Amino acid sequence: MLKALDLAKLASQNQEVPIGALVVQSESNQIVGQGANSLIADCDCTAHAEIVALRQACQHVRNYRLGQLFTMYVTLMPCMMCLGAILNARIGRIVVGCEDSRYGLNKTQLIALFNQNPLAWGSCQLETGCLKQESKELLQIFFKARRQGIEATLQHLNSLSDLPNLSREIVHWLNQQGYRCGKDLITPNATTVVQQLECLIASDVSLNQKQKAMLQALCYYLKGYGQRSWRDFLILE
Repeated sequence: MLKALDLAKLASQNQEVPIGALVVQSESNQIVGQGANSLIADCDCTAHAEIVALRQACQHVRNYRLGQLFTMYVTLMPCMMCLGAILNARIGRIVVGCEDSRYGLNKTQLIALFNQNPLAWGSCQLETGCLKQESKELLQIFFKARRQGIEATLQHLNSLSDLPNLSREIVHWLNQQGYRCGKDLITPNATTVVQQLECLIASDVSLNQKQKAMLQALCYYLKGYGQRSWRDFLILE
């Protein structure tokens, strides 16, 4: 896991979300695949650390079926795409650092997913909490730095109309909620404004799907995740 953390730090240096992964042959303890997030560098939405490590491992053994004698170490709970790839590779064990799930699944639900999924041809042991704090701190530091960069931008915005993805109607709606300039979107607790906006989005029935998508894109940006088109959030609806 220390090696996986080093890979995560490398991803962070390249402005990628800091996640690292290794595939190890359990009996010999030999590393046969390793990966760091490289979505931006590779312009590849599938270039998660886990996928990169699995590709290397499969090439190393010349078989897409790795099997029960292989273990994956990864600094953050894999997403659904990566979980599917892990199950397809028939890996026997996964060791996770930070067990936070991007899909709100808890550990019990994830174990049930492994046990009940028809793709799980063999048993797959899931372990969490290995160097959890170190893995979590890497992510927190990364997104804090991003938020600080966003806050520096917001400090100089006299009008929210200068923000990306927002229509005139949404700027007016934000003004009505008390958000009139960039500084109004900054609080000592970075999540407070986002939480308030998400509650308002959910409760305001006057907002149409496009307007909600614009506000969701704004929340995504304020969380430090970067800029995405509101259309991405409209599709997710």
